Amino acid sequence: MSVEDVVDCTNDLLVDVVKKVLQWANLLSLANPVGQRYGQELWYIDPVVGRILAAIEE
Repeated sequence: MSVEDVVDCTNDLLVDVVKKVLQWANLLSLANPVGQRYGQELWYIDPVVGRILAAIEE
């Protein structure tokens, strides 16, 4: 999942805010950076967190 994907899933959050949240999630082992692809920063999101995000999106 890219930072831009997370921004698209949330309403009105700035990219900088999402990056800070992902950094905290990394410290809590809820998300991990996996590199870059096509200029986008990619993250692995814990499956439980992914389900929560999907539920919120609905």
